[in-house]
Amino acid sequence: MPPAPVIFDLDGTLVDSAPDFLSALNRLFDEIERPRFTLPEVRAMMGYGARVLVEHALERSGGLPAGKSLDELTARVIELFFERHLEFSRLFPGVVTTLTGLRAEGRGLGLCTNKPHEATLETLARLEIARFFDVVVGGGKTMKPDADHLKAVIDALGPGAGRAVMVGDTETDVKAARNARLPVIVVSYGYSRIPAAELGADRVIGDITELPRALGELDE
Repeated sequence: MPPAPVIFDLDGTLVDSAPDFLSALNRLFDEIERPRFTLPEVRAMMGYGARVLVEHALERSGGLPAGKSLDELTARVIELFFERHLEFSRLFPGVVTTLTGLRAEGRGLGLCTNKPHEATLETLARLEIARFFDVVVGGGKTMKPDADHLKAVIDALGPGAGRAVMVGDTETDVKAARNARLPVIVVSYGYSRIPAAELGADRVIGDITELPRALGELDE
């Protein structure tokens, strides 16, 4: 029997996009004449989507500006993000080595992210890792933690994909995996505001290069 396929989250797991979110948020806050944020501050607010990021940033800077809505400011930060969303984003160390090794083991690889599908494809292409993935499903009508989002990847991966393992960085990924009845491995370097050890994953790793070992333990 071939080894179990692996389904990855994108931002916070494979790609460090926090610098681009920092850039977009600071440009938004320049527009509304609020103080800028630092990278550690933005990392601490990420992991739950743009709306939550903007909401927490506003809470730290005096609340919602007069005449503005949270929906309006969220739409604006998304617009600013996608204007330059690959200016500063980079792969986390060890990603290419790890994906290459998993491919050599004969594992099928999928990607399941709430980032819009076209932006996801652009990210994978620009960062030169598109070639590793058999299936890519971005956010749309269904989003993690909805089990159907993960099941779309499982179905597309084909026979044996029901044995897949999810790899992510936040409680959204863990909940999605549990809803789809998959084991899940969490990386501790991502964007979760909850400590990785408290997310209830089957394994926690501190570096993506530890993934083959963790997968081997789950395969046993």
